[in-house]
Amino acid sequence: MQCLDNILDGLDRLKPLWEFLTGVGTVALAILTVYLANKKPKPRIRLTVRVVREHVAIVEMLNAGETLPVVRGWYWSSPCAGRADLLSIVNLTTQGRSVAIPYRMEHGDVLEGAVDLQAIAQLADGRISPDATRLEIEACIATSRFGCVTTIGDVFEVILPVEARAQLGRFINLRRGPN
Repeated sequence: MQCLDNILDGLDRLKPLWEFLTGVGTVALAILTVYLANKKPKPRIRLTVRVVREHVAIVEMLNAGETLPVVRGWYWSSPCAGRADLLSIVNLTTQGRSVAIPYRMEHGDVLEGAVDLQAIAQLADGRISPDATRLEIEACIATSRFGCVTTIGDVFEVILPVEARAQLGRFINLRRGPN
């Protein structure tokens, strides 16, 4: 009996500690519940660009996030030429079917657009200063990107690969003739 009394006395002394830990656990659980209830997953669209022929680049948009973003448009941009909407030039497709924009992307959906680099060069040429040198044109094209915009205003971009930038610069310089 004395052994049982010793155990009960020990547990009695630890009672405030157990009550404290229970209270801390309850508060932590309440904070975690509020955090998880208010946490909104962020959309993530991963863009990739690959050149498939001399003047054609394929732009892929993969929904890599947990949300279902709605793609409102896509574009090509460059600091000196501005932003050019590509919906008027190229239709987006998914699994070989053309899609209407705005388009809600399910998880894992891939939208594709085959872009004619000569058409982009024509757009850019009209926006770049007429007295720009070859080096200025190449510097302008060096930071050009493809991007897409969602209906809530999220912007996702990717810089063009080196071969695509080189093709764009070459097409613009060919249009202008020798400088």
